[in-house]
Amino acid sequence: VSDLVRQSHRQVDGLRTSLQTQGQAQPGVITRSGKLINGNSRCVLLRDLVAEGKIPASTTIRVAVLPGDTDNREELDLESVLQQ
Repeated sequence: VSDLVRQSHRQVDGLRTSLQTQGQAQPGVITRSGKLINGNSRCVLLRDLVAEGKIPASTTIRVAVLPGDTDNREELDLESVLQQ
């Protein structure tokens, strides 16, 4: 996933710069079990920036956690909406 984000994200440079200078504007979305539904690009780029020493190592990704009763269909529907 990391390589795909770096190679194919349409605005990777802009997002990377924004994360470095302004921080994370929107939270990612995860399931109760820890599956990242939305925020893969932010996660990859934040990890890269930490590894390069461009942001503090204590930096973490902010996320919104879905309710425990969310089913697979709802996850897919939400992912589809958030990716647009």
